[in-house]
Amino acid sequence: GYDDHDGGVIERWVEGEVKRKRGVVSHLVFDYRTGLLYIADTGNARVHRVDTTTGVKGKQIFQNNDPGTQYFDLAGVDHEPFVETGLHEPAGLAVAAGYVFVADHATGWIHAFDMHGDLVNSLDTGRGPGALAGIAMSPAGELLFVDTQADEVIRVVP
Repeated sequence: GYDDHDGGVIERWVEGEVKRKRGVVSHLVFDYRTGLLYIADTGNARVHRVDTTTGVKGKQIFQNNDPGTQYFDLAGVDHEPFVETGLHEPAGLAVAAGYVFVADHATGWIHAFDMHGDLVNSLDTGRGPGALAGIAMSPAGELLFVDTQADEVIRVVP
């Protein structure tokens, strides 16, 4: 607290729309090209999408105890379920090359969706239920994923 946070802004977009599942990571990934925020809504077995370019400044969330930082709600933000079927425990998320990649913790599969939420392809990692957590795209275009049971990071070369 009271570090230099001049210019910091904390915004709360969608309250109560997503649900966490205890013991499973629920990533957020921001697509800088579009301003869309993708949320692994693990407790609701879906991926949710928020358009961060919409909405207007609403009420103050709570008393500002941190000089230079603003805390407020955004009202009228566009948000929607992105993928509602076919996922069990979406955990890790990555956005690259016009696709959203989703690691399913419950199945050990990674799914690729186009920007409309349509399934394009799936990969059985062979790691099984409970293994997958975070995923990321490397600068070289390789998909990286974490296997929490084996304590490994695995690289998938396209």
